[in-house]
Amino acid sequence: ALQRAIRYGKGDELEALFTRTRDIRRSIVEQGQDDDAPDFGRKH
Repeated sequence: ALQRAIRYGKGDELEALFTRTRDIRRSIVEQGQDDDAPDFGRKH
């Protein structure tokens, strides 16, 4: 979807996608789930 929106110059779709992902990122940071460790500190 991202590649298609870029290819066809669909700025409104790109803005909607980036707005949605920015909101998700902000909520992750607000909840304290962000971690600088590789793979977010998960143990495998």
